[in-house]
Amino acid sequence: MSKDWRTIVKFTAVGVTLAMVAAGYVAVSDSAHLDVNMDFLIVLCPAGFFLAWLIEGSAVGRSAYVLWSLAALANAATCALIGAAFVGLRKKPDGSPAN
Repeated sequence: MSKDWRTIVKFTAVGVTLAMVAAGYVAVSDSAHLDVNMDFLIVLCPAGFFLAWLIEGSAVGRSAYVLWSLAALANAATCALIGAAFVGLRKKPDGSPAN
């Protein structure tokens, strides 16, 4: 695997990890009856914010886990695109890596 693909995979892994942290935060705050700070969730899982209306309306249980899995996939795709842009911006116009 080339260095560029490893960078994109790392960005994707960070996206999944951040979505899992956001899901854990929501699960803990729901069980403790705390207010969920939406700004915190937007920073951690920007793609999950768009699915928040589904997640908020769902009952706690299996359906919430399915929706958070979709949010994690969407966040991974978003972070992979950010990683691909990062890799693309590191290269010179002729295709050689920038120093």
